[in-house]
Formats: sequence, structure tokens, C-alpha cells
Amino acid sequence: MCEPMTIMMIVGTAVQAVGAIQEGNAAKDAADYNAAVSRRQAEYAQQTSAFEADLSRDRTKAIMAEQQAAYGKGGVTGEGTPLLVAVKTAQKAELDAQAIIYGGNVQAANFEAEAGLQTMLGQQQRQAGFMKAGGTLLTGIGTAGMMQSQTSSPGSTLGSGGGQPVQGLSAFA
Repeated sequence: MCEPMTIMMIVGTAVQAVGAIQEGNAAKDAADYNAAVSRRQAEYAQQTSAFEADLSRDRTKAIMAEQQAAYGKGGVTGEGTPLLVAVKTAQKAELDAQAIIYGGNVQAANFEAEAGLQTMLGQQQRQAGFMKAGGTLLTGIGTAGMMQSQTSSPGSTLGSGGGQPVQGLSAFA
């Protein structure tokens, strides 16, 4: 029959192992949450850049309309230099819009990379929790087994109620 100390050692070991698993699972859950936040930020970066690019294009269209109105008011035809100005304005506007979109894509890629990193970290932390639990169980069971073998071996006084120290151990050593 197991001694009370051995039973307490086994129960304590089991509690520590469960705690290690819960710790690993909680860390994975936190990392999964962070990954989801990063993915949402990636989507937001792309949506924002697309919206800002559209605004840039709209501003350019308004400028080009004002230019056309000014040319018409001044009696200038839409040929020659005014046409070249309009073409250059449209080209620059599209380059600006594409630069805005590119910036959003770079931001989104960074957020996606962070999400991937968080997912990987979560998996590693969960695995570490299981490894820690396994190590705790093995150590605890080994220690409990040693305690049990010491209490059940002939000549041992540990746990026999005799109040005698184990051979070689003394409170004053």
C-alpha cells in the first residue's frame, strides 16, 4: 500500500502536469488571438490603401476638370500643350494611386508575416506545455517510486512511525 507522502507526491505531480498543459494551451490561445488580430490588420491595410487610392484618383479627376474648364474659359483648345498636361497629370495620378496600393500591400504582408509567426509560436508553446507536463510526470513518478521503495525495503524506518532517521541522514549533519 502507498504511503501518504507517496500519494501526495503523485497527486502533486498530476496537478503540476495538468497546469503545464493548461499553460501551454493558454499560450497557444493567446498566440492564435494575436494572429487573428494581425490578419484583420492586414485586411484593413489593403482596404484602406484601396480607398485612399480611389480618393487620390477622384482628386485628380477634379483637378483635371478644373484645368479643362480653365482652358475652355481662356479659349484654349484641348490640343498640344493642354493635352500633354492632361496626360502627364493622369499618369502621375495613377502612379500615386499605385504607390498607395503598394504601401498597403507591404503593410498587409508584414501583418500576415506576424500572424504566421504568432501561429508558429502558439504551436511551439502548446508543445512545450506537453513536454513540460511529460517531464513533470516522469520526475514525480520516479521520485514517488523511490520514496515507495525506500519505505517498503527491509530495514528502512521511513514511514514506520519509529521516528528514526534514515541511515546516513541526520538533522545535525
